[in-house]
Amino acid sequence: KLRSAAGGTRNGFSAKPDLQSRETERQTVQRLKDKCKKQTKQLQALHEQLKRASLGIEVLAVTTQHFHHKNESVLIKEKELSIELAHIKEEVALNTTRCEKLQREKEELQRRFEIEVQRLHLQQQEEIKVLEEKLKAHYAAEKEHLIQEHSEHLQKIQSQHQEQMEEMSATHTSAITEVENNHTVTITILQDEHEKKLEELKAIHE
Repeated sequence: KLRSAAGGTRNGFSAKPDLQSRETERQTVQRLKDKCKKQTKQLQALHEQLKRASLGIEVLAVTTQHFHHKNESVLIKEKELSIELAHIKEEVALNTTRCEKLQREKEELQRRFEIEVQRLHLQQQEEIKVLEEKLKAHYAAEKEHLIQEHSEHLQKIQSQHQEQMEEMSATHTSAITEVENNHTVTITILQDEHEKKLEELKAIHE
């Protein structure tokens, strides 16, 4: 009886809304995790681009120094390389800015994720506490009901037993009365017969 009450809605509440709420919150946390992973991959890709760009800058610097004292055509080439180097530096600066932005976004997402996890943990603890209180109240009511039911059943049995005892006592009293009456009648008959015999004996002797 207690198991069926605990598994259903007899206690006045249902676990379905709580399950839906927890599923929504789980999906939100999963989305935050996925976004963090995506931002981390983008950040790693930018780091690789920065490494390659830095290597290119070093190569261009060495090349520029090597052809510094060459003829005019070489100087033109150096100017072109310098322009390209400037473009690379601009790209590196842009990628560095994007990298820093992604890093800040990642940190913000991590912070939001930790806050969300903590909020969900506190909410879960509160829901568990409320559920425990409801279950305690429900089982206390069930216990009181069973005690009352048992007491009523016991009183009923005691009442039936008392009635049976009274009936048995009345039957016993009636039987004793009947035996006493039969005994009195028997004694009276025997006395009458005895007196008759005495009278008969007296008559014979006379």
